[in-house]
Amino acid sequence: MTELASAVLASSAGTSMSLKRVTATGRASGLLLSMTVRQAYRNDTDDTLETVYTFPLPWGAVLTGLSVEIAGRRLDGTVLPKRDAQARYEEAVGDGDAPIMVEKSSDALYTANLGNLKPGEDATIELRYVQLLSIEQGRVRLSIPTTIAPRYGDAARDASIREHEAVGASLSAAYPFEFSLSVEGALAGGAIASPTHAITVSRGEAGTRVRLARDGWLDRDLVLTFEGASGAATAHALGAPDGEGRVVLASFCPSLDASARASVAVKLLVDCSGSMGGDAIASAKHGLHRALAELRPGDRFSYSRFGSRVEHAFDGLGAAEPARVRTASRLVDATQADLGGTEMHGALASTFALGDEAADVLLVTDGAVWAIDAIVEAARASGHRVFAVGVGSAPAESLLRRLAESTGGACELVAPNESIEAAIGRMFTRLRVARAHDVRIDWDAGPAWSTLAPRSVFDGDTIHVVAGFASPDAVVTPRLSFKLDGDAVSRTLEARVEPLCVPVDAVPEGADEPLAYLLPRLAAARRIADVMSRNGPRGAFGAWARDLAVKHGLVTIETNLFLVHVRADADKASGLPALQKIEQMVAAGWGAVGSVRLPEAASAPTRSAYHDLSAPAVWRSQRGRHGASGGTVDEAPLLYAMVEDSTSAGTLVERIARWAVPPARTTPRRLLSTVRKILREGSALDALVRRLDRAALPDGVDKALRAIAAAGASRGEAWTIVLAVLARQVGDGALPGEAALRVLDARLAAMPVARREAGERVAERLLGAATLEAW
Repeated sequence: MTELASAVLASSAGTSMSLKRVTATGRASGLLLSMTVRQAYRNDTDDTLETVYTFPLPWGAVLTGLSVEIAGRRLDGTVLPKRDAQARYEEAVGDGDAPIMVEKSSDALYTANLGNLKPGEDATIELRYVQLLSIEQGRVRLSIPTTIAPRYGDAARDASIREHEAVGASLSAAYPFEFSLSVEGALAGGAIASPTHAITVSRGEAGTRVRLARDGWLDRDLVLTFEGASGAATAHALGAPDGEGRVVLASFCPSLDASARASVAVKLLVDCSGSMGGDAIASAKHGLHRALAELRPGDRFSYSRFGSRVEHAFDGLGAAEPARVRTASRLVDATQADLGGTEMHGALASTFALGDEAADVLLVTDGAVWAIDAIVEAARASGHRVFAVGVGSAPAESLLRRLAESTGGACELVAPNESIEAAIGRMFTRLRVARAHDVRIDWDAGPAWSTLAPRSVFDGDTIHVVAGFASPDAVVTPRLSFKLDGDAVSRTLEARVEPLCVPVDAVPEGADEPLAYLLPRLAAARRIADVMSRNGPRGAFGAWARDLAVKHGLVTIETNLFLVHVRADADKASGLPALQKIEQMVAAGWGAVGSVRLPEAASAPTRSAYHDLSAPAVWRSQRGRHGASGGTVDEAPLLYAMVEDSTSAGTLVERIARWAVPPARTTPRRLLSTVRKILREGSALDALVRRLDRAALPDGVDKALRAIAAAGASRGEAWTIVLAVLARQVGDGALPGEAALRVLDARLAAMPVARREAGERVAERLLGAATLEAW
């Protein structure tokens, strides 16, 4: 039986998810993309909700705006320092209003917080972002991520993801996805295709329009490819006013016109963790066979695979002789996703240590790890270039891009149904070009600041750089110069700056002087990312980045987008909201749950669809086992355990369903804001207690209340003691306020002294070192 006809947007606990649909519309002109993403919410429960939705944006995307439609009103957000935005958000929730806050959680991950969505209420969060596209060997690949596949490691420890932002997934979650894109300029005239979705392409005098042939789902990256976008040996630049100065964006696509290196040394490393099961490992094996076929006499190579441990097939690098290549080919044939967790840090370190620092690493993985910073730093220090190939429906692009950029390598992403053989071929084209060195960007006029030149230059691959100038009239001629091994003189590519003009207008029609507004913001975002990658977000650099982000309205680790719908007194939310974390759809084909194909119908994949071939997007693998051993991998997290056999796929279903339990979200600030709002006279204490008892309380508060009540205090007395202690420890001039403090003091004075003092000692011990933001 199939449940396609009765798919329900529900969490693993059966609660109706408030996210109902996501719609993305955009415009691509030249190499500039602008997108508007609308997240539609409706509260179908009987409780007031606070929804928290962590979602991905493309690597390099710059979030430029927030608008919200709620209760018949459209409101626009503003960028505030993170602490200020968080404080205002918490107070607004406590006051019964409806605040909305969007914050950056990690690399390319953002979280939308919607407070006090009342039963039956609708809201639409609209996000706008821009992104620079790149030509890579004659093609442009546009990827719109829609879900976050499970990742190995501890999100809080390894990526500083806060508890309520942690990503969870459910096989019963299903969110419809709509997409349309207008394409103008050179990209409109070439072949446009999608390996991930059924699309329609209509061409007319007004341009080219790309749409989904039917609704999609938030279960895979949406990928569009534009072929024939030749940009080799070209350079473009545009400039725009920035305050009293000027910013310039220069884009170079060099043609190296160089003979191939006589030989290459490459260390092949493939991810064989549980998340790679099914489509990803099948794609990886095809790619590895193509890599072996690319080897020539005189090349040297090694082959290694990793999961919870790393296995090297050879002692080190060896000549690409026919016998060695055949041995490696047999090993590739036998490769399965059977090595447990994704311990990438140790695997890379072990591979780097195989010898010959001049060798390059060709890494094939889904990138599903949280410990990105540590891995990137180790790779940067190794002296190796990393050429990363990301496979699967939702690879972690941030890790793969950073690995490539920081080491001077390159990155390719390959979706199911997309040719990994072609991607590997492009990688070997890059590998065989002589290494670039002395890469420089010269601007003629001395810039006040500029982003760093890349570590490598590859034939036909685009390079974007930005710079700022103190004078709006500075004469600027951007030049890319570099040498290849064996060059006696530098190669140079020069761009002419087009003032107040870009190859295409990527801002929605009707906008006033879009370039004068958009380009400085995009340049500031790249400047912040460049400086932070070199110096980290601490100290003076963190403060500088925060101030620059506020000035240009950018969302960074130190700034948030914020707005609040202030409700009329009669419309205020009457209780602290219940937290609802919007669960991710499981990435199609992830972890051998199924296999991906283009949809033939618009029905949602449901839990039973993972056992039924009628599912449109994901169908159950018919292999007898998901992996070579078929056994549970003890050293891997629960989510990475292999399914025992083909009849027990439900085991994995239930593991995913239990993966993430929504954590408590009530903060001290929110609690004290609620006290300020309600506790204006003693008779309001009972109403306050009823409201607070419905809140999701942290363990320390709950334990304190129970311990105080066990000593003979009433529930009202226990809450009075806890709130009074909390007000003394973390309250400020506004929280909980003079009126509430008077009521609390009067209630405390009416208690028996021994009971009050004993309760205060318990509360002080169990509440710990709370702050306004966290317990």
